[in-house]
Amino acid sequence: MENQTKSCKNCRYLSWHYVKMRGGTFQRLDSCGHCLSGKMTLNQSDKIIKKCLRTCHGEACEFWGPVEIKLEERRESIEDILRHTARVLQEMAFTLEDDKSIKEQSQHN
Repeated sequence: MENQTKSCKNCRYLSWHYVKMRGGTFQRLDSCGHCLSGKMTLNQSDKIIKKCLRTCHGEACEFWGPVEIKLEERRESIEDILRHTARVLQEMAFTLEDDKSIKEQSQHN
């Protein structure tokens, strides 16, 4: 990670742009994206990213951060969402079982 070339392409703040294809799949546009660092104006960001993505020689700005950080944060976020979803599904399953028991008891009375 320390020896990699600093480029918008491997920056944690780059958000790639995508197009939806006919079959419903998405394809990344390799020459189009925007910066999510929030530390520069949209105009500044556009100039840097256009230069960086559309030419092989563009260098990242001073706010560059390694993409591995973004990937780790995204993985942790997805894991949190999955844990929360599992809890909600378990609560729903308990509710359905409880409703089933109540219905069976009312039919016996």
